[in-house]
Amino acid sequence: MRLTQDELEAWADQFYAQMGQPRTWSVLAADAGFKYITLNVQRKQNRIDPGVIIHASRAYGHNPLSELARVQRFAEVAPPGAIPDPRVLAATMNPGYVYREIGNRALRADQPQAISRAAVYDAQMVQGEEWISYPHRFAIWLDVATPRGSREVMAEALGLKTKPMSMRLNGSAEFRIDEIIEGAQALGLDPVLGLVLGGYIEPQEAGYSESLRVDAIRGIADDQLLEIAQVQARYLQGDLQDLKVLDEHSALN
Repeated sequence: MRLTQDELEAWADQFYAQMGQPRTWSVLAADAGFKYITLNVQRKQNRIDPGVIIHASRAYGHNPLSELARVQRFAEVAPPGAIPDPRVLAATMNPGYVYREIGNRALRADQPQAISRAAVYDAQMVQGEEWISYPHRFAIWLDVATPRGSREVMAEALGLKTKPMSMRLNGSAEFRIDEIIEGAQALGLDPVLGLVLGGYIEPQEAGYSESLRVDAIRGIADDQLLEIAQVQARYLQGDLQDLKVLDEHSALN
């Protein structure tokens, strides 16, 4: 879902009019952090990155999702406030947090005071963790929230071959804004969460509380937490092997 020239122009005219200033493409490009020539090319192609609206609205202190929702085709995509599935929130974090929570639960009966202190420390770590830091977050989102075969469905919807799709899912390439929206819609997933995981929307802009992920990982049932750990383990094995190779290479140098 890329913006058309008419959609962007209608949005921009209204956006700048409410602030009492005329809309010019050079000003819009500067506010959005785009090169003027890049915006011009996209306008001529009639395929404009929705990030123009997101970044320009944020520059003036407006909520990007609310502004994006003013474009009719994005109205159902963008409204903030929906709370994601706690299983998805836990699964898309670094596996270390899931395994620490499992360890805390296992030790709670024997070491209640130590675990209480650890829980405070873990909460601080989780709240400070960037939503975009775990490279496999998109792959695991699909694993946890969609049936088998969803990767192929998403790839077909985006017109991507297997390798580019895999690179995006596992963090070696980035999803564009329009790819996140179209892919989420094809699978019945929440595009807003996808935009947060992609780093395009801040959690608070989506209406997420600071403690959302802490509450999610602590509120999940034991069996669900163990299931998430098993899914994450498939990716963790490869990551640990990569780290081992890197460490061995560093030791030789």
